This record gives sequence, structure tokens and C-alpha cells, in this order.
Amino acid sequence: MIPQRIWSNLPYTRIADNYVVGISSNPDCFERSIFGEVTCRLEDENDATPDFRLRADLVYNDDLPLVLGFLDVLERGLLHVQVSASNSFIEFG
Repeated sequence: MIPQRIWSNLPYTRIADNYVVGISSNPDCFERSIFGEVTCRLEDENDATPDFRLRADLVYNDDLPLVLGFLDVLERGLLHVQVSASNSFIEFG
């Protein structure tokens, strides 16, 4: 799920109009969105991944958090987790 303040600045491809629904059964608890693909990269203070395509719900709301699914990320990278050292990262080749 990507808020409009972020996806409106990214190249994206619309796949379908959609609604994001939470766990509540309240019919008012939904967000209008586009299910689509965006071109993006992940960055931190030290490095950045190459650009890649990510499928996501592009919501028309700036008050929602950025929530990235891992399918597209894990298909392109290698997840390293070292629980005993509290260390984890994704390596893109």
C-alpha cells in the first residue's frame, strides 16, 4: 500500500481500480485505490537498490502508512536474517 504523496511522483502502470479493505466489517472502512505497478528503489543512508517494479495498492490517501509487500522484493533480492545479532538486510544482485 503506497500513499498518494509517494506514488503520484513515481512512474506507474494501472492494472485495475480497487479498494483496500481492513479487518473491520464496517463498510466505511475502505480506501479507494489503484492496483498497479510502480518503478521504485529502496534506499537507506548508505546505499540504494537498482530500480525494480513493485505491485501495490496505490491509495488516494496521504494519511495512511507506506506498507510494502514482500513478494516482489523477495523475488528480486536475498533476505539475510541473523536474529542473534539483531541484524537483517535484503541484498539485491
